[in-house]
Amino acid sequence: MPKRKRSEPDEAKAYLLRLLRYRPRSRAEAAARLRERGYPLEAISITLSWAEEAGLLDDRAFARLWAAERLAHRPCGTALLRRELREKGVASELIEQTLAELDPDEEGLARALARERWARYQTLTLTEEERRQKVFAFLRRRGFPPDLSLKAVRELVVGAEAE
Repeated sequence: MPKRKRSEPDEAKAYLLRLLRYRPRSRAEAAARLRERGYPLEAISITLSWAEEAGLLDDRAFARLWAAERLAHRPCGTALLRRELREKGVASELIEQTLAELDPDEEGLARALARERWARYQTLTLTEEERRQKVFAFLRRRGFPPDLSLKAVRELVVGAEAE
């Protein structure tokens, strides 16, 4: 009996399921990966519709999960979260809704990260100015606004001088 060949949509679905085993994906990410794999547009469209109907692709849930995990395991500012979600293909309005729902305490996160970095840099042979610059640059790379980064660093310096 000859082996039955699977259709392209079936192959695309199987590939998408393998991708989703590793981590959730946005619709745009899934589409991009399927395109990279060389599936025809019709197979991609069928696969994405199937995945959305099955609840396997949900950009709102993906954005919430991504942002919550990011804040819990590698805290950052809302600017970086916005950029990462945009890069993952999440719509701007969904990003804003997600950030409004999560409402991260950006100031508290910045202070905590600044304290952690400040302590780490104390073991290095750096001047206080170099340490301030490094902590400020770290906070900026993590997506905190300049004014908040500067405020967190200043509070550290004042706290260090008081000790």
